[in-house]
Amino acid sequence: HKALRMLLLLVGQLEKLVFSAYEGSVVLPGCSIGSCKFFRANRKVCDDWFVRLRKALTRASIISGAPHNVLEHALRRLPELLRSAAKVQASGKDLTGREVSRIRAEM
Repeated sequence: HKALRMLLLLVGQLEKLVFSAYEGSVVLPGCSIGSCKFFRANRKVCDDWFVRLRKALTRASIISGAPHNVLEHALRRLPELLRSAAKVQASGKDLTGREVSRIRAEM
């Protein structure tokens, strides 16, 4: 479980540094101008990458017994889950049992 916790720490620090690169930070050291430009130009790609990782990070947090990480990643997943639910609701179609099972599995 120690390696899993180290991985969670690495991804957490990476996310902070990427955010700092395109938003700036008072606490973290600044990055080079080229790096800042790169991350600002690719912000959507970085955000999407972390969104795709979030479910796995939540599960890894559960396995490693890190409740603070479980809470952090689960809360960060909520906006994406709400967007998915809103899309389904806006479509107005009835869901099949298979679709309901898939949505539950994503939670």
